[in-house]
Parts: sequence; C-alpha cells; structure tokens
Amino acid sequence: MTVGVRGKLFTVSLVVATCVVLAGGAYLESSLRGWLEGRMAADLMRQARLARELLELTATATAESVDPVADRLAASTGARVTVMTADGILGDSTRSAQELMSASNRVDGRGPDSSDYSGLVDTDALHVALPLRLQETRAIVMLSVPRSEVEGAIGRLRMLLLLAGLITVAVAVLMGALASELASRKVRHLVENARAVVAGKRVRLNVPTTDELGGLAGSFNRLA
Repeated sequence: MTVGVRGKLFTVSLVVATCVVLAGGAYLESSLRGWLEGRMAADLMRQARLARELLELTATATAESVDPVADRLAASTGARVTVMTADGILGDSTRSAQELMSASNRVDGRGPDSSDYSGLVDTDALHVALPLRLQETRAIVMLSVPRSEVEGAIGRLRMLLLLAGLITVAVAVLMGALASELASRKVRHLVENARAVVAGKRVRLNVPTTDELGGLAGSFNRLA
C-alpha cells in the first residue's frame, strides 16, 4: 500500500510529538525525583538538629529517658527517630522502652548484640544522622523517612504527565492532519494540472506561496 504525502506528514507529526512527550516526561520525572529527595533531606536535617537540641536539654543516657522523647519527636515530625550509643540503642520510635531496656540488660557488659540493630537502617529510606552528647555519653540521633513518599509524588506526576502527553499528542495530531491536508491539497492541484498539460490543455497554476510548492508551480507555469 502506497502512503501519500498526507499520510507521511501525519505520521511524522505523530512520531515527533510522541518522542517529545516521552523525552520531556523522563526529564521531568528525573528532575522532580532529585528535587524531592533533596527537599526531604534538608527537612530531615533541620528536624535532626532540633531533635539533638531537645535531647541534650531534656534526656539522660538511659532508655527510660530517651525513648519517650524519641516517640514524641517521631509523632511531631513524621520520621522514625533513633538514638544510639556504642553500647546499644537508647531510643527508637518503632520500639518500646521495655524492649530497649531488655536488650540493654541482655548485653551485660559484652557490647550490643547484632540483633539489636536489625532493621535499624532501611535501604529504601532517606537517613540523616547527627552526633549528640547526653551528659558525658556520646550518642547519635538518626531520623529516617521512607522513599515511598517520593514514589507517591512521582506516581501522581506520571498521571499528570500522561494526561498532558495525551492532550499534546492529540493537538499535534490535529495540527499535523491540518497541515498535511493543506499541503496535499496543493500537491493534488499540481498533479491534476500536470495531467491536463499531458492531455494537451494549457493551464496555469495559481499557488500564492513562496515555498517549495510555490517554486514548483512557477516552474510548471513556465513549462506550460
């Protein structure tokens, strides 16, 4: 099946519009992901500084003192809050104070067991950690939030990009169809007059443009 000029122009406009939408969507998604993660990391850092100040002012180096503060901080920030020392975990917003004290009693001076730190660092989360001092004890406060928040925002962006892409492709298709119709109409006019010349008729083409079709019409008139 032979594809005419109109079909070729329509196909080209559709392919170009689709490529532009896909490339633009991929670039926007990558840029937004980086911006969101940077924004979340900056927010976590500010919250971690506030958490450090509050812990240094109000807590002592015991699970009974630290864990309730970690729970309150987690409730106000929406992040997981963990406070740890070289001897173990003093506070974790996902564990109760009783669990932490049981783990501390189990250590018995032999250092923390590896199971005490299981699940502490989630590879699918953003983390920020700062050093702090609880009286004479050196510790670390760590805040983390799941990346699912970023993925949720990216998912909503994908839906918006899909809708915008469909609208863009639809507009491009309509514009391409209009442009191809105008161009093919001029070409059909040239073909019809060429056939008339072959049949022995004298005709002149009136194509009021200065583009390639206008030049072709001028050459045709000179030949006729």
